[in-house]
Amino acid sequence: MGRDISNLRTGRRYRANRVDDRYDVIVIGSGPGGLSTAACLSKMGKKVVVLEQHYTAGGFTHAYERNGYAWDVGVHFVNGVVDRTDFFRKLFDFITDAKLQWSALHEDRLRLSFGDSTQTVITMIAEKDKAALKQAFPEEASAIDAIYVHAAKTLGRAMPFLLMQKLSGSGWLGRGVERFATMCLPKDVFRSAYDVVRDFTDNERLIGIICSIWAAVGITPERQSYLFVAGSQINTAPMGYPVGGSSEIAKHIIPVVRQGGGDVFTYAKVDEILLDGARVAGVRMADGQAIHAPIVVSGVGVVNTFRRLLPEQEARRSRYLEKLRRVGQTVGHIGLFIGLKGTNEELGLHDSEHLIFNSLDFEGDAAAFASDLNAPIPMLFVTFPSAKDPSWQARFAGKSTSSIFIYVENFEHFSRWKDERWGKRGDAYEAVKERLATCVFEILFEHYPQLRGKVDYYEVSTPVSTQHFAMYEKGEIYGLHHDIDRLRHGWLKPKTRTEGLYLCGQDTLSLGHTTGILSGLLAACRILGWRASFSLWKQALG
Repeated sequence: MGRDISNLRTGRRYRANRVDDRYDVIVIGSGPGGLSTAACLSKMGKKVVVLEQHYTAGGFTHAYERNGYAWDVGVHFVNGVVDRTDFFRKLFDFITDAKLQWSALHEDRLRLSFGDSTQTVITMIAEKDKAALKQAFPEEASAIDAIYVHAAKTLGRAMPFLLMQKLSGSGWLGRGVERFATMCLPKDVFRSAYDVVRDFTDNERLIGIICSIWAAVGITPERQSYLFVAGSQINTAPMGYPVGGSSEIAKHIIPVVRQGGGDVFTYAKVDEILLDGARVAGVRMADGQAIHAPIVVSGVGVVNTFRRLLPEQEARRSRYLEKLRRVGQTVGHIGLFIGLKGTNEELGLHDSEHLIFNSLDFEGDAAAFASDLNAPIPMLFVTFPSAKDPSWQARFAGKSTSSIFIYVENFEHFSRWKDERWGKRGDAYEAVKERLATCVFEILFEHYPQLRGKVDYYEVSTPVSTQHFAMYEKGEIYGLHHDIDRLRHGWLKPKTRTEGLYLCGQDTLSLGHTTGILSGLLAACRILGWRASFSLWKQALG
């Protein structure tokens, strides 16, 4: 039956008598940002406690087991971790004491289908993709060269000012630096990906291929900031995957947190952030227990932080409630987790992600599905986690898995069940899930007919599942929208206007596990101050 579920759980179960009264730093949430913040601070001698309300640590890097199968819920591939000299590999090695092992994935990272059975392959290695695109679109060769040059130039100009924006303080001087940095960002980061790429070509299929990375962000190219498409075009490193699955990430970070005298607790729901005047003083748990610290880092998203955890009077005084009215939340998702009879080799599975689009009309298809769940599914994100992990067959002999995701822009489709108990939402809810699963299987078998008859087990999650486990109010998976206004909100940075309160995670940078880890490093730098942060940066990346 594979591993027992307890082996996939990480962290220590919260009990009031297991927690010290006082720590140097409290971190709320154990996603990549929260764990990275805690590990970096622990390396610098701080006693840090991480409080996670879920039954296991790791955020969207956690894994779960059911009916003899295991699935990662959010890790598909990780950039810059295969070569030990790469930036993100150094950072991962620093926060795991180099205990986390990585396996290199095949360089065919994305397989794209646009309403038919043909596939276009993207490696996400700039020079190889550029050459392949010029071969497929020879009449667009000069445009393709120009598109890649523009992406590199835009990123090169943007990154110093983005770093300046994120590391700026919350006082009048810091806000001045933040505004200056925002003003200096290239104008194209405030334009849609579709509009910028269309400056170079009017070939809709080429635009669709170049902008297909929107499937990793959840917002169509017509609404997505060009920065995120540009970022996908400058990569030169192969992608990797954690040996043993994504739960290994948290498993190997937690001992580093404990080295500094801290710990990572699960089932640890925080009810509110405590204040002493206008300064953070700790947190109050759901059971009434108070835990004290002069610094609190929230990795559970700005909406949760300022609408649920921070006292309303302080959230208003610091003007964060006002700022939240100007930002939108990202999409939710439906997940289909499938257990398959047969090995990866027997079933012909690959370690690439297959993006199956209904058509090249991304925006029209998304709008139709947002309006009516009976409309054609705009895009399936199909992945085979078992094919990525070299240790899989030793742990789950004769079995394989697939995970398939659909974005849901309209939470109202599921809001009627938001207050119902998880696992007991009734027949109508189960009927909606079953109908969606049937539609997904039809598409899956069209592209992978060899899997018909091989399905041994499956289950469906929805945005209310995410709401239950991650506490996101609309079941959003990626926090705040990555739209064309995202980078105008310079206040989305580690240092807040409330003394002692810091932020980490995807809302402070962008989605992704590597950016989550980086957000933790940046939060730790702001907490430690400039002199100590230089030492931290040198230890982590020197």
